[in-house]
Amino acid sequence: MGKDKSPDHDRAVWIRNLGLFSLIVSDLLISTLVGVGLGYWAWKKLGAPWWILLLASLAGLSVAFYRLYLFSKRDWK
Repeated sequence: MGKDKSPDHDRAVWIRNLGLFSLIVSDLLISTLVGVGLGYWAWKKLGAPWWILLLASLAGLSVAFYRLYLFSKRDWK
């Protein structure tokens, strides 16, 4: 027979997973929004072409996925 997990252990795992989820979502959102903001600023204020907004958005998303990769590499050793 296996050992039963205590409710405190289950709660700690649930809270840790919730924290990990919120970290991932906030990192994806913030990095992408910074890219969009910089692209929009360059488009409107500097007169850059519209595709600069697209490139900056993709750059922000790329940074977010790279940070997610680094975090997963560190967390799941």
